[in-house]
Amino acid sequence: MAFPLVGFTKAAGALCFGDLGYLLSCDPEYVRDETLIGMELFDNRQRRWIVRSLLLQEPLPEKRRWQWFTPCVTFDLELEEMDPISLDEVKSRLLAEWELGSSDDEEAVWRSPDLATILDETNMQASGLL
Repeated sequence: MAFPLVGFTKAAGALCFGDLGYLLSCDPEYVRDETLIGMELFDNRQRRWIVRSLLLQEPLPEKRRWQWFTPCVTFDLELEEMDPISLDEVKSRLLAEWELGSSDDEEAVWRSPDLATILDETNMQASGLL
């Protein structure tokens, strides 16, 4: 995989992952809700995968109502590689998900040669579900 990655989920929309650490960790609630299952991932080389399952490294912590902060859980992903799609198609999907502040930001997305430049030009955070 060539980072950064962009993922499209049904529940959380478009997510950006700057590195492997962001991709393989999140709040336990997202695991419980299966937010990442079925997510389509696209890398900086226009390869594409779908997340089939999460393989937890440790059991999920108990859900406690009194806790303000729940530590992230880590996991591995079972991925299925799919046919690649064009960068223009990824850009269209991103623009449909994101609420960019100006038409200049939208033009910057269309001008960008890769995902890394898109994230830089739009100041999107590549921190996944954190």
